[in-house]
Amino acid sequence: MNFNSGNGGSLIQARSNLPVGIIILIVIIIAVVLTALWFISKMLLDYKKSDKFINKEKNKPTKHSDVVKFCKENNFNNEQISLLWEVFSITKSPNIMYFFNSYNDVIELFRLAIEKFSAIGIDDEDLFQLFQLEYKLELLLSKKKGLLSTTGIPINTTLLYISDSGDQLPFKLIKNNQDAMYFDVPEHFYKSPHKPKSYVKQRFIYKNNEGVTYNFEARIIRFTEVTKEEEKIFIMVVSHTDKLFSTAQRNFKRDFCDYGCHILPVKITINPQNKKAVYNFTNNLHKSRLTNISAGGCCIQSNMPLKEKQNIGIILDDMGIEEKIVGNVKRTRRLPNGEFALHIQFVKISIKTKNEILKRIYKYEI
Repeated sequence: MNFNSGNGGSLIQARSNLPVGIIILIVIIIAVVLTALWFISKMLLDYKKSDKFINKEKNKPTKHSDVVKFCKENNFNNEQISLLWEVFSITKSPNIMYFFNSYNDVIELFRLAIEKFSAIGIDDEDLFQLFQLEYKLELLLSKKKGLLSTTGIPINTTLLYISDSGDQLPFKLIKNNQDAMYFDVPEHFYKSPHKPKSYVKQRFIYKNNEGVTYNFEARIIRFTEVTKEEEKIFIMVVSHTDKLFSTAQRNFKRDFCDYGCHILPVKITINPQNKKAVYNFTNNLHKSRLTNISAGGCCIQSNMPLKEKQNIGIILDDMGIEEKIVGNVKRTRRLPNGEFALHIQFVKISIKTKNEILKRIYKYEI
């Protein structure tokens, strides 16, 4: 097969005979185009990072495709995508891609949404799903903005010190450096024979200004007394820890409280006809204290020595809840005052009562 051209030269030879100037010109053109594309892409990236662009995008109405994109990026299911779109539609909230910067953003969005849904009518199941969706968004923010160590707690913050008897005492953090935390404590606590001993771990609760609660245990290093401007200040020095447990790590949002409640024995039998559980309560009520609660369970302080895995009836009368809830004791902890901390998981509770608990936790008036 003959690849020669008409004048006897090969195609390869013809290409090699291109003028050098044309080759250089082609190279220059390619370099100019690539440089121009680089500058254009850089200008676009810089513009998208600018306050002008961000503020413009923030104020755009949320589209359904924006909600889908946000939810897919954060592993929401189809039901949650539909519900979140309804939330943004009814509240007419701006661009979801720029919306969630704080827990307050989540709380205020759902406060408005629930208010509007309630005005047009919402059933208990849908309301509960709204609360769960709100909590899922809180979990998302918690992962992005979680507190890693007690060194990050700002000074002048009031934390709750949990005594051995379960009392919650508010102490102000007046100094926080790399070595320790310094709390201003009352004189009667400082001089009390029941104050904690040095190098003993104690429980604390910290709630940030966005409503996220952290539990942690830290060692008491020492107590000291200083004089400032002729006034005595009593200080409790506490070690740092990076073992913080956020309530946003649970299945349900939880809140610490101090309500009166009653517990009572319950016997569970199975109806032989429909195989459903039957709950038989006695009238033997025992006054107790509710110290924290969620839609999934609670902690109760009582003088009743209940065993783990034991079922118990619960009446949250101080919360205005009349339903007799059935719970299962998951863990029992004896307190120094002789009472017991009962960690309880709810096994029979209505959706309506769950919503009443969540309204109280979120402080929603519906």
